[in-house]
Amino acid sequence: MDKTIFKASAQWDKDISVEAFVVFVIEDQAEIEKQTTFLAETDKESVLKSIKADGFKGKKNSIFVHALSQSESARKLIFVGLGEKVKLTDEVLRFAAAQATKTAQSSNIVSLALLATEYLPKRKKVGDSIPDVVEGVLLSQYKFKKYKSPDPDEKKVIAEVVLIHKDKKALQAVKKSIEKGEQYAYGAMLARDLVNEPGDEVTPTVLKEKAEEIAKASPLITCKVLDKTELKKKGFGSILAVARGSEQPPYLVHLTYKPRQATKKKVFLIGKGITFDSGGISLKPSDGMETMKMDMAGAATVLGVFSQIAQSLPRVEVHGLVATCENLPSGTAIKPGDVVTAFNKKTIEVLNTDAEGRMVLADALSYAETFKPDSIVDLATLTGACIVALGNDVAAILGTDQQLIKSVEKASQDAGERMWQLPLEEEYAEAMKSDIADVKNISTPGTGAGTITGALFLKNFVQETPWAHLDIAGPAWSSKEKGYISKGGTGFGVRTLLRFLQDV
Repeated sequence: MDKTIFKASAQWDKDISVEAFVVFVIEDQAEIEKQTTFLAETDKESVLKSIKADGFKGKKNSIFVHALSQSESARKLIFVGLGEKVKLTDEVLRFAAAQATKTAQSSNIVSLALLATEYLPKRKKVGDSIPDVVEGVLLSQYKFKKYKSPDPDEKKVIAEVVLIHKDKKALQAVKKSIEKGEQYAYGAMLARDLVNEPGDEVTPTVLKEKAEEIAKASPLITCKVLDKTELKKKGFGSILAVARGSEQPPYLVHLTYKPRQATKKKVFLIGKGITFDSGGISLKPSDGMETMKMDMAGAATVLGVFSQIAQSLPRVEVHGLVATCENLPSGTAIKPGDVVTAFNKKTIEVLNTDAEGRMVLADALSYAETFKPDSIVDLATLTGACIVALGNDVAAILGTDQQLIKSVEKASQDAGERMWQLPLEEEYAEAMKSDIADVKNISTPGTGAGTITGALFLKNFVQETPWAHLDIAGPAWSSKEKGYISKGGTGFGVRTLLRFLQDV
């Protein structure tokens, strides 16, 4: 995708050299009228008359477009309603920016002056909200078109957006906030690209190579790869078991970011990287496999974060683990009833080979613990039960440390990536006990609470470290376009974790 260039300016008048003026307005008639004062008098009168005729009141998600007759090139005015000021949130600003962008694109407008800082959410500063607007502009234009024939009617990318903040003294801070928004958006777009690629294009080897490419781009990042030989040598029996049915080699990829200033604080981010999940011997139905190229969305999120981490520069040491392989049926595939030994020497009775994501995470979690980190956050498209419980738009968060969970939740609220905490109900752990091994990879039939029991399985492999588990089975993939959320891979979690790392 061609890049949109952002600029910061304090100039707000009819003489700005752009094709359209975009103004965010609240649901208040006096405020709407106030936001027309920069126009030429004739245009102002025409706009106010048209607003009255149109019935535009600034309600959330409403749009008003008017051609400016006093403009040299018939430029347009676009008002985007934010709704009631008391209900204004970061997410409302993102959706407003997405609406403005799509409205401009529908008229083949490629340059905007955008006044987005007049109304801010409670307890927010301009610098907090500018990234929201940048995310809305960039992410709403994302399209995965690699395999489609050129479309002569394709809408042009917005080439330039001038973000207006009338306080000249704050422009440098606005520019830094623009950069932050670009980091969030481009990290999410990398994750979207990886998830949207077919499973024969993004294999475990390709995820490994993408990690190496990211590390090569910055002296602050290193990449260590444990291949099949190393995994066998060091006892990663759980990853190796899942990978047995595929000709694609498995990997555990270990990215490390070290800030320029020495720090003792260490955070691990772990992503499930099943690049295609057929269910293995416990084969999924055909319609259950249609989107299973996205079963590596957790790994894509970790890579998306690391693609931007050398620009966002968190003050803590950050490790990213990508546990990646395919889950396919074959004569060598793991079978229901088999017992495998994980990295921490715990044994797992495999009763369903379609519960494979938790197995690769088991090895990755126990490996991470050997580094004695301050916290671990994992992301996985782990359970269909999560979609039953929370739908397609909300992730589940569970874990062992409430302070860590609250920190991730706060970052997710700022990012507009919704999460809901489920209890790590220890009573259900009984249903994960095996008669012949330390633990089963699925719970006893009839137990229910599949998202919770999946997390309880993982808890066996992270004993001491504060840990948060994100089940992103629903929001990692969208069946339709919604505002700045694309159809297909969404890049869920990238923007949350980049924010989280800034505050650790």
